[in-house]
Amino acid sequence: MEILAALSLCGSLEDAVLADRAERFWVEVHAQIDLSENRPGKLLRGYIRALTSDSVLIRESCSPTSLLLILGLEQPIQKLPERDAHAWREAFAIDGIDSSTSLALRFAAEKLASAVGTPYLTMNELVAARRRLLELAEIA
Repeated sequence: MEILAALSLCGSLEDAVLADRAERFWVEVHAQIDLSENRPGKLLRGYIRALTSDSVLIRESCSPTSLLLILGLEQPIQKLPERDAHAWREAFAIDGIDSSTSLALRFAAEKLASAVGTPYLTMNELVAARRRLLELAEIA
């Protein structure tokens, strides 16, 4: 019985950690939204800014170790990432940018975030890539 209780507590703890990280990530992105940009793509540009910032939370969230941890979780705990992904999809769907463009730019920003602090990305390259992604996030 003690093993089952410990496993249940461990699952609850993992769920709480993931929920906290997802909430902090959401807050971090929304803090980067420029409310004066009264045009489509505000959320996308906030997302790009957050993922190309010097945020420790973003670096930790996008690290290969963190991503492998999430992928290796037990199925019941996978429900939280599924709900989080659904919430992001809904938010981006109403952001006013073509969904395929938004997806491509988001994944580009995520890849940049995972390369920060590695020999594969210099700060000058990050700044240039951020600038270009933000340009591409504007409606022509």
